[in-house]
Amino acid sequence: MVQNNKSLTLLIIDDSEMNRKILKHGLQKWNYHFFEAENGESALELIESLHIDLILIDQVMPGLSGLETFEQIKKLLPFYPPVIMLTSQSDLELAVTFLRTGGSDFIQKPVNSDVLHLKIHRAIEAEKRVQDEKDRLRQLLDYSPMPNAIADEHGMIVYINQRFVELFGYTLEDIPTVDTWFVRAYPDPQYRVRVIVRWQVALDKSKDKIGKIDAGEFQVTCKNGTVRIVEITGTLIDGKTFSVFNDITKRKEAEIALKDAKKIADRANKSKSDFLASMSHELRTPLNGILGYAQVLKRDKQLTDTQRKAVDIIHHSGDHLLLLINDILDLSKIEARRMDLEPIVFHFPSFIYNLIEMIRIRAKEKGLGFEEDITFDLPANLYADEKRLRQILLNLLSNAVKFTSQGTVLFRVQRLSQIQKATGDDDKSLSKPTVHLRFEVKDQGIGIPHEQLDKIFIPFHQIKNKELKEEGTGLGLSISQKLVGLMNSKIEVKSTLGQGSTFWFDLEIPIILDGYDSSEAQKSKIIIGVKGNPKKVLIVDNNDQNRSLLRDLLVPLGFTTLDAINGKDALEKAKEWQPDVIFLDLVMPVMDGFAAAKHIRQQPSLSRTVIIAISASVLECTCERSIEAGCNDYLSKPIQVNHLLQKLQKHLKLEWVYESAEASKKSETMPPKQAEMIPPSQGILAELLVLANRGDVLGIQEYAEKMITTDLTLLPFSDKIKNFADSFMIDELQSFIKKYMEVK
Repeated sequence: MVQNNKSLTLLIIDDSEMNRKILKHGLQKWNYHFFEAENGESALELIESLHIDLILIDQVMPGLSGLETFEQIKKLLPFYPPVIMLTSQSDLELAVTFLRTGGSDFIQKPVNSDVLHLKIHRAIEAEKRVQDEKDRLRQLLDYSPMPNAIADEHGMIVYINQRFVELFGYTLEDIPTVDTWFVRAYPDPQYRVRVIVRWQVALDKSKDKIGKIDAGEFQVTCKNGTVRIVEITGTLIDGKTFSVFNDITKRKEAEIALKDAKKIADRANKSKSDFLASMSHELRTPLNGILGYAQVLKRDKQLTDTQRKAVDIIHHSGDHLLLLINDILDLSKIEARRMDLEPIVFHFPSFIYNLIEMIRIRAKEKGLGFEEDITFDLPANLYADEKRLRQILLNLLSNAVKFTSQGTVLFRVQRLSQIQKATGDDDKSLSKPTVHLRFEVKDQGIGIPHEQLDKIFIPFHQIKNKELKEEGTGLGLSISQKLVGLMNSKIEVKSTLGQGSTFWFDLEIPIILDGYDSSEAQKSKIIIGVKGNPKKVLIVDNNDQNRSLLRDLLVPLGFTTLDAINGKDALEKAKEWQPDVIFLDLVMPVMDGFAAAKHIRQQPSLSRTVIIAISASVLECTCERSIEAGCNDYLSKPIQVNHLLQKLQKHLKLEWVYESAEASKKSETMPPKQAEMIPPSQGILAELLVLANRGDVLGIQEYAEKMITTDLTLLPFSDKIKNFADSFMIDELQSFIKKYMEVK
């Protein structure tokens, strides 16, 4: 609604008294109230002390022109009234400049009073609409949960909302200008300079972002001295800067707390890893002697059957202890994301049936039934981590047997889809056909309470049952789930208390369609020597048992050995003796293996000598450090004989001498006790039974020949099963094998 004319006060600025009188006379019938000024300077003095509703200003005046006076009015009054310019000049450029800089209207003299009255009211109404919008905006800003501030183009802060005052404590009286805000909010001079530079850069960039300002994060010092961290954004509109302050102090405090917690967790994980590494080292050192000498004794042809079984028990018990240690270390590696899968090509049917026979024996010992449901179209060769897949399946199958007192355990392997073409994105040469397989283990055991289903994969969690003697570490299912996760799948479970459980998981695995040449037969031959001149081996270890073990492994094969008890001793003996290879323990007094390797490599005569590091540590960093120190390769304790011999063959380009069955028959006279029917291990019996069940006569004959290349005492047993196979007496062969499998 238009205000009553009596309430409107006009300021006429014109150097001509006649012009001022004409304007007042023409407008007097509308009851305006008038103030006059004869130039810009006097007008500015009046404006500071009077309430003015509208200004009429002449352009051509001595001193300040009308346009210059208008610019000064805008600086003096942040919220100035409407201004109409009156001029006798017909200057379009002047009119455009005036209107563009905020003027309300432009009228050329002589002025028609009726037209002027109309323009005055239009300007007043327009100003009212603008003011109403400003009031609404002010209300929105006042009730905004975010601190807001508005500064004009001259750096004057013309508005701050209540939330701004609440958060920072500053009022308009405290910070009348942007410069004052910078001084109060950023008291540190160096930091203030950085803030001003960043703010100016943000303002400059806003021109390319349609006025949007992204200043960033700042540390604002409040009036009470506290510091808040805020994100400052805003908008440039008509030269005014609308700034919004987002208080992110709590978020930053949470981020800092999270970082601190992560540091604490990392330190805890490091302490755990260091502890596990230390314990692993302490446990593996005696295991190295136990398992090492078990392997040495198993190569002795003079052992009686009773002694051989005793050695087998020692070896099996040591392997079981090593498995428990590895379970704990595997979990640590997985949790630290330091475990990688190591896929190889392997024969899948043999892999599955070996598992079946192994578990069938365990089930039979408990009086349980064991059934398998294996799809007929299994692929011949898979490309996967055989060791980890066996670990997963053995754990699920062993648990099924463990938690079943009576009934049957079922092992099912299904092919869920036909072969699909898998295309590698990064390397087309790695593209392989794949097969989608489901592995399932079902038992009729105690079952799992519904409330425990979510807990069974938690490390160290074990199902409580008074009827069962708890064994193991409670890590099997946790490790298996994590390993299956590395294979991009998940172990699922369903269970009914008192009726049994079913575990299953699906895998998409690359298959190898071409023929796969396995070297297992070659690996199974017994090495009895090495061709060529004897190789010199320097054995460096402060533990006498470890040195003795390596001597007893290598000397019978024709190697010449020399001992050293620490790194310093090794360096002196290596310079004098010039060995072909050095087995170097890493943890020793006086000088450890890392330092010794570096010193050895600095000797010109030893720069090409093969150095194989040996350590009970299982940390990857230990292996990496040994290679960086100058070692050629790495062996972990307990030492596996086949691994040690493989390293020697690889680095020294050795050609082994193998023991053949025919040569043994001609060169050796077997003692009477060896002519007795001595059966092989339960594992070999299980593999033979698989071949017999399949009616694979050629496979049985080949296996019988292979068997005696590893142990001549098995010659009578080998001849017997070959006779059955040659005569196609499959039923008799099955009964013969089962008879020995039943012997405790």
